[in-house]
Amino acid sequence: MTSLKNKISDLFKYRSNVKSDLVENFTNSTESQFENIIYLWKNSFNKSSVNTDKQIQFSKYFKFGSSINLVLNMCGKPKYVLDKKGFKMDILIYMLKVKNCDVKFELHFYDGKLFFLNYTYLDIPDTEKQHVIQAICEKHQINNLKHQIYKSVITDSDGNAITFENGTYFSVNYFAPNSKIASIAQSFDVFKSNVV
Repeated sequence: MTSLKNKISDLFKYRSNVKSDLVENFTNSTESQFENIIYLWKNSFNKSSVNTDKQIQFSKYFKFGSSINLVLNMCGKPKYVLDKKGFKMDILIYMLKVKNCDVKFELHFYDGKLFFLNYTYLDIPDTEKQHVIQAICEKHQINNLKHQIYKSVITDSDGNAITFENGTYFSVNYFAPNSKIASIAQSFDVFKSNVV
């Protein structure tokens, strides 16, 4: 188990050759980071749902609902930790190098439990984007989505979802069941109204 932990931890260590100006652009407040999640979640309702019989999970070592301590134990110290005092939300941000691409990997926790994760490629050629999309679609046995991938949301029987975004940066987003995100979004709205 220790050697596996070391391998995973090594993968998630900050890579010093990631451009620091790109990193700084992504260290917004926890509130704006969460507002981005709400936007992605709400935007997913405008997309066509594509069902998979495979369970959607990012890793075989941790999954939605995993504790922040388990993830920290497996992945090691993140580059950044954002937290929102009074809201029970934490965001771990790791900077990775994947196939010569700089990747920002975010794990979002509410009340200490993982509910959303995303990886954003800060610099990725179009051919590599297609490889990422193809690998995820093959893993979840999804066919014929090549031209519709940005207009689709992949969902499993538990309500977990994957969306792809191709704006300023290319990103892959993994959501916990919709009902959980909905209740977190409602809690966040109440939190914001009490603070303002």
